[in-house]
Amino acid sequence: MVDALRLGLTARVAVGKVYNIGSGPAEARSVRRMVEEIVGLMGVPSRLCWFDRAGRGRSDPPYLVSDPTKAHVELGWRPRVSLAEGLARTIESYKTSPAVKELSA
Repeated sequence: MVDALRLGLTARVAVGKVYNIGSGPAEARSVRRMVEEIVGLMGVPSRLCWFDRAGRGRSDPPYLVSDPTKAHVELGWRPRVSLAEGLARTIESYKTSPAVKELSA
């Protein structure tokens, strides 16, 4: 993500444009599956998530997929970290954050 931001801020071709930054269709997940992965990585009980309490509206897509093609073609950007690795790194960083440790004390 940082690489994409850096490229977007420094490339003349990027001025005034919007880029979709993500892993693309190969890493597509439903919101439910994403939450289940995060909960699993955090090591907390899945019963903390109440998926059946709120229904998805007819106009809500079952999942959203990024298309980073434009960022690759115009900026030369490609994701270097998989979604699973990015989630694991983010959660580990969160768990070791001094602010989080202070809150849970």
